[in-house]
Amino acid sequence: MFGDLMTVEEVARRLKVPPSWIYRRTRLRGFDRMPHVKLGKYLRFDASVIDEWLISQGNENPSGSGPMQGRISQVQSQAGESSKRSRKR
Repeated sequence: MFGDLMTVEEVARRLKVPPSWIYRRTRLRGFDRMPHVKLGKYLRFDASVIDEWLISQGNENPSGSGPMQGRISQVQSQAGESSKRSRKR
Protein backbone atom coordinates (compact mmCIF):
# COMPACT_ATOMS: atom_id res chain seq x y z
CA MET A 1 0.00 0.00 0.00
CA PHE A 2 2.67 2.52 1.01
CA GLY A 3 6.16 2.71 -0.40
CA ASP A 4 8.95 4.40 1.47
CA LEU A 5 7.49 6.59 4.21
CA MET A 6 9.41 9.78 4.87
CA THR A 7 9.40 12.22 7.78
CA VAL A 8 8.81 15.97 7.49
CA GLU A 9 12.54 16.57 7.79
CA GLU A 10 13.35 14.04 5.04
CA VAL A 11 10.81 15.58 2.66
CA ALA A 12 12.08 19.08 3.44
CA ARG A 13 15.67 18.01 2.78
CA ARG A 14 14.66 16.29 -0.46
CA LEU A 15 12.78 19.35 -1.72
CA LYS A 16 15.36 21.78 -0.31
CA VAL A 17 12.78 23.76 1.68
CA PRO A 18 12.41 24.42 5.41
CA PRO A 19 10.26 21.99 7.44
CA SER A 20 7.85 24.87 8.18
CA TRP A 21 7.03 24.99 4.45
CA ILE A 22 6.09 21.30 4.53
CA TYR A 23 3.87 21.77 7.60
CA ARG A 24 2.11 24.73 5.94
CA ARG A 25 1.45 22.68 2.80
CA THR A 26 -0.16 19.89 4.84
CA ARG A 27 -2.61 22.38 6.39
CA LEU A 28 -3.84 23.82 3.09
CA ARG A 29 -7.15 22.82 1.57
CA GLY A 30 -7.74 21.69 -1.98
CA PHE A 31 -5.33 20.93 -4.79
CA ASP A 32 -2.32 22.63 -3.15
CA ARG A 33 -2.44 20.42 -0.04
CA MET A 34 0.58 18.14 0.23
CA PRO A 35 -0.57 14.51 0.55
CA HIS A 36 0.39 12.92 3.85
CA VAL A 37 -0.56 10.28 6.38
CA LYS A 38 -1.09 11.04 10.06
CA LEU A 39 0.17 8.43 12.48
CA GLY A 40 -1.04 9.86 15.77
CA LYS A 41 0.72 13.21 16.03
CA TYR A 42 3.32 12.29 13.40
CA LEU A 43 3.15 13.14 9.71
CA ARG A 44 4.53 10.73 7.15
CA PHE A 45 4.82 11.03 3.39
CA ASP A 46 4.88 8.36 0.68
CA ALA A 47 7.81 9.23 -1.59
CA SER A 48 6.05 8.18 -4.82
CA VAL A 49 2.89 10.14 -3.92
CA ILE A 50 4.98 13.24 -3.19
CA ASP A 51 6.69 12.85 -6.58
CA GLU A 52 3.27 12.66 -8.30
CA TRP A 53 2.04 15.67 -6.32
CA LEU A 54 5.11 17.68 -7.36
CA ILE A 55 4.51 16.83 -11.00
CA SER A 56 0.85 17.86 -10.72
CA GLN A 57 1.90 21.16 -9.11
CA GLY A 58 4.15 21.85 -12.07
CA ASN A 59 1.30 21.27 -14.51
CA GLU A 60 -0.56 24.27 -13.06
CA ASN A 61 1.91 26.61 -14.72
CA PRO A 62 1.47 26.35 -18.51
CA SER A 63 4.70 28.23 -19.18
CA GLY A 64 6.69 25.43 -17.56
CA SER A 65 8.73 27.85 -15.52
CA GLY A 66 8.86 28.82 -11.90
CA PRO A 67 10.81 28.10 -8.75
CA MET A 68 10.01 24.37 -8.66
CA GLN A 69 10.32 23.65 -12.39
CA GLY A 70 13.91 22.37 -12.20
CA ARG A 71 13.04 20.07 -9.28
CA ILE A 72 9.87 18.87 -11.03
CA SER A 73 11.83 18.00 -14.17
CA GLN A 74 14.30 16.07 -12.03
CA VAL A 75 11.48 14.16 -10.30
CA GLN A 76 9.83 13.38 -13.63
CA SER A 77 13.05 11.92 -15.01
CA GLN A 78 13.62 9.88 -11.83
CA ALA A 79 10.04 8.59 -11.97
CA GLY A 80 10.56 7.53 -15.59
CA GLU A 81 13.76 5.68 -14.67
CA SER A 82 12.11 3.84 -11.77
CA SER A 83 9.15 2.77 -13.93
CA LYS A 84 11.60 1.42 -16.53
CA ARG A 85 13.35 -0.57 -13.80
CA SER A 86 10.08 -2.00 -12.47
CA ARG A 87 9.00 -3.08 -15.98
CA LYS A 88 12.28 -4.99 -16.47
CA ARG A 89 11.65 -7.14 -13.40
